[in-house]
Amino acid sequence: MQKLDLIIVGAGPAGLSAAVQAAKRGLRCLVLEAADAIAGTIRGFTGGKWIMSEPSRLTKRSPLPFDAAHRETLLSEWEAVAAAHQLQLHCNESLVSIDGEAPQYVITTSKGVHYQTRHIVLAYGIQGNPTPLPAPGANLVDVQYRVPSAGWRDQRIAIVGAGDSALEDALLLAEHNNVLLLNRKDNFARAKPANRQRFEAAVAAGRVQYLANAQLLAVEPRGKTTRLLVSHQGEKRRLVTDQLMARIGTQSPRVQLEQWGLHFDDARAQFPALDEHNQTNRAGIYVIGALAGEPLIKPGINQGFNVVEHIVGRPAEPLVFQALNQRLTQLGSRENASALAQWLAQHPLFKQLNRRQLLTLMEKIDVRRTLSGQTLLHKGHFSESLCILKQGQAQVALTQPVYLEAGDIFGEFSLLSRQPVSCDVVADTNCDVIAIPRNVLEPLWAKDPRFWRQTALMYFRRYLTARLHYPLPSRLTKLLLLSANTVSLARGESYPLNDQVAFILSGQVSMTAGEHKRTLNPGQMIGPENRQRVQPLHAESTRTELLTLPYGPLKDLLAPDTHLADLLHNRGASISKPLVQFFDAEQVTNANNLLVIDKDKCVGCDNCETACAATHNGVSRVNRGQGGVIANAHLPGSCRHCQQAYCMQDCPADAITRAPDGSVQISDQCIGCGNCAQLCPFDAITIASPDSRSWLDKMNPFAASTKAPAVALKCDLCRTRSTGPACVEACPTGAAQRMAPQDLIALVNLS
Repeated sequence: MQKLDLIIVGAGPAGLSAAVQAAKRGLRCLVLEAADAIAGTIRGFTGGKWIMSEPSRLTKRSPLPFDAAHRETLLSEWEAVAAAHQLQLHCNESLVSIDGEAPQYVITTSKGVHYQTRHIVLAYGIQGNPTPLPAPGANLVDVQYRVPSAGWRDQRIAIVGAGDSALEDALLLAEHNNVLLLNRKDNFARAKPANRQRFEAAVAAGRVQYLANAQLLAVEPRGKTTRLLVSHQGEKRRLVTDQLMARIGTQSPRVQLEQWGLHFDDARAQFPALDEHNQTNRAGIYVIGALAGEPLIKPGINQGFNVVEHIVGRPAEPLVFQALNQRLTQLGSRENASALAQWLAQHPLFKQLNRRQLLTLMEKIDVRRTLSGQTLLHKGHFSESLCILKQGQAQVALTQPVYLEAGDIFGEFSLLSRQPVSCDVVADTNCDVIAIPRNVLEPLWAKDPRFWRQTALMYFRRYLTARLHYPLPSRLTKLLLLSANTVSLARGESYPLNDQVAFILSGQVSMTAGEHKRTLNPGQMIGPENRQRVQPLHAESTRTELLTLPYGPLKDLLAPDTHLADLLHNRGASISKPLVQFFDAEQVTNANNLLVIDKDKCVGCDNCETACAATHNGVSRVNRGQGGVIANAHLPGSCRHCQQAYCMQDCPADAITRAPDGSVQISDQCIGCGNCAQLCPFDAITIASPDSRSWLDKMNPFAASTKAPAVALKCDLCRTRSTGPACVEACPTGAAQRMAPQDLIALVNLS
């Protein structure tokens, strides 16, 4: 039996990174790869696919090369590195069992070979384990689970699925084939908005065929073709296809990992519990890359490097600590990043996070120093961070001030509600503040419901204290909050209140009464005032979060002179049915700042577009030919600076941020990937190369072009102009205005 120091299972980028570093450290190492070549997932990408090296600000520690490049370039480079380091690589051989305990594990492979090893690194991907098509007869035909690198041409292709992979494959293959997509539901809830819109446009144009609410009953081989028996709208239909694809997700690796003795945090966890070194509950067994829940290549490569350094007794300091230590030194702080991490680990809000989650939290935190008398948060500004007072004292400028001390949190209302800060927070002494941005918190909230619930309860308790102006009985409050639940609703979903009170954490809800709809915003409560029945709540935002509490205990908790009716905002803004339909179609309630043209005043001069282009190097961010119209109000194509901004959901360069005034801005970090333009449902973002030449150079045909690489461009509210948006200022009749949704209601009602 061969004795080794390390066995790596999986020869993707994370596994190769670990293998190369192990070779440099002189470890006896074997790499097992189930496929017939390295990097199976990337090898399965479409030929010529450009692979980005993100996050761009993350330092790559591993000697394995990885820069943004085409698929073929990366594969060639990695094959060369594997050969140069003479890696012991066994392809077409997978791991079957793990026996023994550290430091003498015995593993058995699919070829029946046994190896003894001190350490095991599990680095295989999850894309290679697709969910089998659950239809009778599917095992008798050649079901495809990914598009072959060469693709297909002039084929009839049936795709089963409703996620991003299914939609993207359908759109790609429809260029040269006849494609039919089968969806067992009537929506694409799991797909990105941009993919849904592109797919729906392709269906409308006849480029893709689509059957919703279609059940695949059976699959039958017919020579070189396959026949499908499908139930659709109560009828059974037989369809013939040349290729059958299933894009219904991947099987969780959990069952296999649990058989090998690895633990998971809870019953819903998809990935094993790991410490800060990616080590599992079994000493000497590590998990890295996609199997550890890391979706990006570069961080997975670093994990491979870090694991080997930990194995040889040279654990690398977390990269996040290096940047944070520099920042603390600049501030003249005596603390280091390690001490700050320990302080956060003991904080009541974060103490339930494990070390690994805590390091994730610290990846993008900022530490700020504010002098006595200065404002920490400004009323009317938008906060995109959760702020924690590390040291010093401050006060929330309410009618009856709320005083903050070290450890207290502020800015949570604006962060969760996506609404402006409701009052100033002022430093009473010199203060150090830790700011944790939204894009770090949201993934942790999604993965750890306990952390999200704790944040929501903290927010609600602060709300009650501020509204009621007297301290709540601690014991009774704890009992009340134990019965609280968090509810998440997608746009269009309903929630019956029954005998509950709902506190709106984020998003917007509405209640329909006859021809009118009443809307309620974050920070408001709705409930059965005087035990009267309340209509079901309807979510108006892409994502709406509620905190629900039982009516009776809440009423009993409040002081005798407090009227619960004062807190239950049953009287939201009321709008008529035509406006309801328009707002729904245009998603107006999600907007922060709309460009609205009063048609009664507009003379069609196009000064708005011309002024915009002149202000932004020749590229207008206004399209007067787009947008919906109701009464006298026209919403032309221009960024709305949405509360729940689609464009911010998938920016690999973290180039899209929200400014204090609530506007959504794109920084110079933009790499022009186009994700934001695809995600924006209003076509308000273009990928273009702004021409920064002077007007004189533009008139000179011999002047050299100074066009920059293509980047994402959209309305920035003319942030460099002291007089505000150029489109508004250039309008000769005052028809063009920037306004909030409630102002649009007033404009339409006035007409």
